[in-house]
Amino acid sequence: MVEEKRQILTSLYTKVGDESPAKCPTLPSQAISGLQLQDMASTNTSRFFQKLNLQEGFLDADPATWLELEDFQTAAAFVQGTVLINDHEE
Repeated sequence: MVEEKRQILTSLYTKVGDESPAKCPTLPSQAISGLQLQDMASTNTSRFFQKLNLQEGFLDADPATWLELEDFQTAAAFVQGTVLINDHEE
């Protein structure tokens, strides 16, 4: 799990996101089934934290230490308490 988070961080800092990403992208189901979390992270991912007013300082630390960091604990609690709209339809 820690190694997966490190791969996500690599994408977060190196994979340049679209200047104006689609609000609701459409992808063929076969393209989605092969995706990993790091494939979905890009330089645009920081917008997630900014829009939700979440501190992202923990991203500068090694993922092995995230559980100890207050910024991570706060962000994780917020995200885990967020209900996705499509969850209720399934």
